[in-house]
Amino acid sequence: MFGHDPPRTGQTESPVVDVSQLLWKFKTGDTVTSSPAVVNGVLYMGSWDSYVYALDAKNGNVILTYKAGDGIAASTSVH
Repeated sequence: MFGHDPPRTGQTESPVVDVSQLLWKFKTGDTVTSSPAVVNGVLYMGSWDSYVYALDAKNGNVILTYKAGDGIAASTSVH
């Protein structure tokens, strides 16, 4: 979730990984304008192509896609 939690504290106990090189890319059918959420090694993001994507955060492989009713502009959150 953007800002880490509902109050948007921006604080986490998860370790931060210093990545200075591109690890992988993923192309959606349209623009992505919001922040993804990463939970238990899965990256969740929405796109203006009206899909929510769940990707393996290590390699970008698709785990799941979900077609929403319209383009997605808001950041994803996972409960």
